[in-house]
Amino acid sequence: MEVKQNIDSLVKMFLLSNVVLKDEEDFKNKLSTIVTDGVDNLQFVADFDDTLTKNTVNGKKTFNSFEIFCKTKTLSQSFLDRGTELFVNMKPLLTKHDLTKEEQKQVDDVLEKIIALIVGEKVNIEDVYECVDQVNTPLKDGCRETLSLLASHRVPIIIVSAGSGDVINYLVRGYGARVVANFYIFDEGRITDYLRPGVGLYNKNQRALPVDDDRHNIVLLGDHTWDSKMADNVPNVKTILKVGFFYGNDEMKMKRYLEHYDVLLLNDESTDKINDMFRLVAGIS
Repeated sequence: MEVKQNIDSLVKMFLLSNVVLKDEEDFKNKLSTIVTDGVDNLQFVADFDDTLTKNTVNGKKTFNSFEIFCKTKTLSQSFLDRGTELFVNMKPLLTKHDLTKEEQKQVDDVLEKIIALIVGEKVNIEDVYECVDQVNTPLKDGCRETLSLLASHRVPIIIVSAGSGDVINYLVRGYGARVVANFYIFDEGRITDYLRPGVGLYNKNQRALPVDDDRHNIVLLGDHTWDSKMADNVPNVKTILKVGFFYGNDEMKMKRYLEHYDVLLLNDESTDKINDMFRLVAGIS
């Protein structure tokens, strides 16, 4: 009874703010299962860019983790020109609502081509870290608290991103996050290779995620409809609660997102509601 009352109170609070539930009773049932089973049966699977990071700062779109990497000062102009050309040619596909499987593969193939272009560039990891410190793409308000809460309760968070694993690792260092993204191999001041296979926008669910097999409940966080599929191939899942960060006010787009997520957080640049849910699971105020 207490669990039900606490969840009812949380939902009531959510609905007073910019939150949309696909199915209120289904959301309550999923959250009830997660709360009842406790932190020892829980793990998080999260996208990074625009999910754990802010979408805008002072009205301006933030850079994603790969864009940050590409601002590393030692990258050559020839790479920047060629990478920009590939991205511009691919950009029309990124604005389409429903891509075919062939188009999805085309997007991921182009992203990997851009990633591969950097191999051979004169870059060391310290150059990348210096760049990250200079570029203003902050984590969402409350995100460090989220990561700290998860770490202190030994709840794994697996970050799955088509962005730069080196940038992401640096931004979330110290919290034990497990990052599945695009990593480079550095040797004597050069990038000598990248870890294969690459992670794209549409192949995240094809990656073997470093999950804990004995944890059967998942909270999934994303901002793209395809992010909702990231944990589709995780075995032995009992309950998965899918939380989507939605930006803008396009109602038709919102309806499409609700086909993929249990709850949408609208234009929310914080993880406060994630923290509220986790405190309920952990039994802390």
